Order: sequence, then structure tokens, then C-alpha cells
Amino acid sequence: MKSEFAVVILIYKRQESLKRLLDSLSKSIFSTSCDLVFSCEKGVHPEVELMAKKFDWTHGNKELIYAEEKLGVDDHTLKYFQIATCYEFSVLLEDDGFLHPDFFQYSLAVHDFYKSDIEIASYSLYRYHKNYILHTPFHVLEDDSDVFFMQKPSTHGAVFTGLQAQRFLDSLLQNHSAINIPRYIVEWGANNWEFKFSKYLLSENKYVIYPKRSFSSKFGELGVHIKKKYDYHSFHSILSTELGEFRFRKFQNSVLKYDAWYELPCNTFKLSRHILIEEIEIDLNGTKPLNYAKKYTLSSKEVRKGAEVVSHYEDSLVPIEMNVLLNHTGERKIILSETKNFIDGESSSDYWMRNVWSYGISAKKVGALFIRKIKEKFT
Repeated sequence: MKSEFAVVILIYKRQESLKRLLDSLSKSIFSTSCDLVFSCEKGVHPEVELMAKKFDWTHGNKELIYAEEKLGVDDHTLKYFQIATCYEFSVLLEDDGFLHPDFFQYSLAVHDFYKSDIEIASYSLYRYHKNYILHTPFHVLEDDSDVFFMQKPSTHGAVFTGLQAQRFLDSLLQNHSAINIPRYIVEWGANNWEFKFSKYLLSENKYVIYPKRSFSSKFGELGVHIKKKYDYHSFHSILSTELGEFRFRKFQNSVLKYDAWYELPCNTFKLSRHILIEEIEIDLNGTKPLNYAKKYTLSSKEVRKGAEVVSHYEDSLVPIEMNVLLNHTGERKIILSETKNFIDGESSSDYWMRNVWSYGISAKKVGALFIRKIKEKFT
């Protein structure tokens, strides 16, 4: 008999990766039945297939599903969503992942609290600690919850309900109007499943629930999307030490709703009580294009000489939002002004560079990042 829940692992050729993932899975806690599904790419390595067949699974059914034709990593992931529609929820894993023992208990708790919220498109086990636009640390504001919300796909341990999976599959049949998508996502290409899911999140105004401390991690080993051998720590996320009880806040009551540019909504800054303008585009990182912006923008971009400024703030506090929330004025690094006054593509803040150094990135990587910023400026 099929369980309500499942863990689905995409497998192909990486034996040692799968061995490590299965070892962490074997140490995980399950309070109810859960199926285990191995989705095998066509041409799966015989030793990988044998490892999956031999893995002892006592929490529910175990099944190996075989692709009839070569799919590639993105289509293989899209095939998962068809599997996901058969379950109350399922956990999507790649073979180079690693699981916290409480990942399933956390998934159950999140699902129980948020399953009726139509704004939610997925639950993540993994917490991104890097801003992938600026390549700097991503610091989340604190509140009384263990989660936050973001319009970014989770790829290193994701949970989808059957209904969420079906809604995404249905969206693939629709022609979405022009959507403002960050450049780094567009560069993934139209066939990339994350690009498709990002379009879905932005067009439908949906969010992924992220934990503030991770229940999965990733080793970042060589594959289709990773061409160079990185330090393993590049992808590792800080794992949770929470045991048993989790704190959640309803989506409607949370101010921690990050968009695809790692920016919080305007109403978050109303908490400061000195921001009186109702509609403001938030661009503290200075990365959003201005052609989609509201009449007023709060940004680290440069303003034109002589332009009228409503207010301005430092950028020295962490997270960067705290400079505005605490009304930390001083050097003009973050500016509130009419959108027409900003120079598109220019940031007056060196916040990103200071964070690069504090992140412990090598001089070689900093140089490569600097060259990338220069190219972005002139292309």
C-alpha cells in the first residue's frame, strides 16, 4: 500500500555521493510511514542501481523507476513532479545531498502548519547563505519564527505537496506575460527547471518556505550544472540544532517575504515608523532594474546630481535592512527618492565588497567577481 509521503532520489552515476546520502537517510527519524523512490536516469551506472536495490528501507515501500530515454538533469527533475502528484508530499533529493536526522519531522511540521496556504509553492530543507546576485552572504532578519519566505526555487532538498507539484506542471502549459526576472536566473537558460520554476513563482506571486537553519546540505560535486571542483564548504549550509518543537508564523503575518532579488517588501520598512510613503520599490542591494519600479525607490544606487532626496541611511549594519529600520543616518549609501532620480545600474554602496572580504573569499575569486561586475556595467 502506497504511503502518503515519499522521499524521491534522482540517481545516475555517482556512487560515493549516493552512499553518503543513503547513510544520512538511514539515520533519519520517521514517525509515520514513508515510501522511498529511486528515479533512475537512462543508463544508470550498474553499481549505483545495485546500491539502490540493496538499500534496506523499513519505513514504507521502496521502488526504482527507470527513464525510457535519456532525460538530462533538468528533464529528470521535471519528471519528479509527475511522481510528486501521487503523494500528500514528497522530498526531492539529488545524490550529492546530505540530510539532517530531523528532516522528515521538520517537513511534517511545516506541512501541517502551511498546507492550506495557496501562496506557498514549496517547502525547502536547505537555507541559502549566499546572495547569488552579489555573491555575498545572505543575512536574514530575525523574528519569532524558524522560517522565512522567498521567491527562489530550492534545489538542495525540496518538499512539494501533490497539489503544489500539479499547479507547477499546469503552469508549464501557460504563456506567461513579460516577467521581471533577475539576470543570473535568465542566464540559466529557458530549459533549466529552476528558470521555469522561478517564472512560476514570479508570475503567480508564490513563495518557497525556507528554514533559518538547514535540514539538508550539499557537497557540490561535479555534474551538469557544476563544471569545476569547488571546495565542499562552498555549498554546505549551517544545519539546525532544533530538536522537536518548531516555531512558525502565518504567511499573512510575516514580514520576512524576500523577492527574487533578496529584497524584503515595502511593508517591512513601515515598522520603522519614519518611512511614511505608501508605495516604495525596495532595492537595498542595488541590483533591480528601474523600469519596473514604483514612483519611489529605496536603493543603494546613485542618484543624479542635484536630485531631491527624501531620506538617506548608512549601510554599515547587518543585515543591511537594519540601517533603515533603525534610522541609521550618516553617509549617504542608501537613498529614498523618486525612481526617476536614480542612475540605473549604479550602486553607491560598498556593502557587497566589504561582505566579500568578511566571507573569507580568496583574492582570485574576488578578482573574478570584480571583472564580472565590470562586464555587467558595460553590457
